[in-house]
Amino acid sequence: LDKGMRPEIKSTTLKKYGVTPPDTITLKNEDLALIALDSDEEEKEFWLAWHNFYVITRYNHSALYAMAAYQLSQRIKELR
Repeated sequence: LDKGMRPEIKSTTLKKYGVTPPDTITLKNEDLALIALDSDEEEKEFWLAWHNFYVITRYNHSALYAMAAYQLSQRIKELR
C-alpha cells in the first residue's frame, strides 16, 4: 500500500486491509492516502490523508510539515 502522499487508494480498499477511520469520520468510496509518521515511542502512527494534505505537501514535500499545518489548524479551530 505504499503510494506516497497522493490520495490514490480507495477507502473501500483500505477497509479490506483493516484500516478504519475514527467513528467521527464517515467515508464514501473516496481516494485517500495512508501516511506513516514516526512517533515518540519509536513506533509508527498511521493517518488517513485527503487531497488537502497532498496539496500542502506540494509546497513542502515533508509529511511532518503537512501534519504540523493540520495540527495548527485544529488548534486554531479549537480556540475560536
